[in-house]
Amino acid sequence: MRCATPGSSLRDSGAERYEMAGHGTARTYAKLLGDSEGEQLLQQTLDEEAATDKKLTQLAESINVEAQEPA
Repeated sequence: MRCATPGSSLRDSGAERYEMAGHGTARTYAKLLGDSEGEQLLQQTLDEEAATDKKLTQLAESINVEAQEPA
């Protein structure tokens, strides 16, 4: 079982953003090349990555709040 920590959550969130940048670039190239199917698939991937990034951000915020609370 994987343990979520502030460090792992931040690392994962950063990786998601790099993936989103790559997929966004590929989607733009697909659009410029007239590949509408590729563009749609890459947009779907981008939407999924954005949802994952949002969840990781929420996780990081909840972990950080818990760490700040007095024991």
